[in-house]
Amino acid sequence: MEVIIYEKKMLVVCILALLWGMTVWAGREKYAYYYDLSKGQDTEVTVMNLGTESAYFTLRVFDCSGKLIYADSNMLSEGDSTFYSLGSEIGPGSYRWGIVVVETDDDNFLALGVEYYADGKLVSVDNIIEPIPVGSKSRDYWYCIYYANVGVADTGLVVMNPEWDPTSVKVYVHKENGDLVYQERKTLDGHEAYFLDLEELAGQGSYFWGAVDVWTDDPIVLACEYYHRRGSKLEIDNVVDWYAWQD
Repeated sequence: MEVIIYEKKMLVVCILALLWGMTVWAGREKYAYYYDLSKGQDTEVTVMNLGTESAYFTLRVFDCSGKLIYADSNMLSEGDSTFYSLGSEIGPGSYRWGIVVVETDDDNFLALGVEYYADGKLVSVDNIIEPIPVGSKSRDYWYCIYYANVGVADTGLVVMNPEWDPTSVKVYVHKENGDLVYQERKTLDGHEAYFLDLEELAGQGSYFWGAVDVWTDDPIVLACEYYHRRGSKLEIDNVVDWYAWQD
């Protein structure tokens, strides 16, 4: 009888632990974006609470290999904002670029205003207004971002893994007429970021622009660095949502 009671207690404990783990996993959401503190660049971010209640969040910065190099937690009241200068908090470094992840409860509404600097001058601003959608292990996902290698302009692609577990990605670069000019498959470790110089890999010329199509088996984040477009030294755009998924 004692054995049966003990087994029942252990079963209850296991079920409660499983439910708690599912609640924690389902009750969190992540916002993410690309940052760069190398080669004279800097990144600043303003975290804004758009909800009607206080919101607690944790901000984590990883280098390109996926190593955690900075973390901070904060509480924002309704309509409140807080500011991070990553260059001041972390300092520059050759490998200090990659992904920033901001995690909060799923009933909070945050927005991120990201400013990118080169040689002390503001060169680009991006707004992250939606979290990374929650994926499923039984699905594959497709992402897309635009590139342009026309004239003096060229593009750098950054593929980032916002999760702790590894994920696989396939990158396909198409010209404006649909021709496939480059493809690659890679496994990214947790929070690892991977850079591709599209001018070097895909070429440059009057018609070298089009779509970068990315397949992955887990949700990821993309960013493109656009160099020397219409007199601008650098522009940066982040993509956090997929355009299609398949079972």
